[in-house]
Order: sequence, then structure tokens, then C-alpha cells
Amino acid sequence: MWIGDSAYKQPDKLPLFFQRLRELGINTAMVHGDGNINVLLTNHFPYYVENVVNRGLCLKYSSKVTDWDKFVTEWARNGRPEYCQQKS
Repeated sequence: MWIGDSAYKQPDKLPLFFQRLRELGINTAMVHGDGNINVLLTNHFPYYVENVVNRGLCLKYSSKVTDWDKFVTEWARNGRPEYCQQKS
């Protein structure tokens, strides 16, 4: 689950927040802010780190794709576009 900073503004309510996420079937959450994973580990949530790739390495910034929603939707519907296929 992508978690913005609003969830962390009331640290005393985080256990209830994570409990409600589990009740919704969500079982992973995002590290936010200073990257402190303790609150996630304390609440038994695996985590992932968002945006660890900088601008120089991110496909989004170096790609010729201008409509990412269309690109991803078509990829999901029709499979990987031929021009993205790895050459052997």
C-alpha cells in the first residue's frame, strides 16, 4: 500500500492504521519519510522502499513514451510491445 505522510502524523494511531489495512487484505506497506522501517516491523508489515531509483536511471525520465497510462494499459492488455523486447 502506498502510504503518504498523513498516516505518520499521528504515530499513536499507527497500530490501528496497520490493523485496518490487514482487515482490508493489504499485507505490505511503503516506507515513508526518513525511511525508518521500525514502525512497519513492529506492526508485522513487510515493506518496500519507494523511489530508490534516481532521475538518471529511471525509465520514465529517459523514455520517449509520453502517455504512460496508455502505454501501461496496452502493455497489460496486449503484452510487451515489440520495441521493448530484448534482442538475443
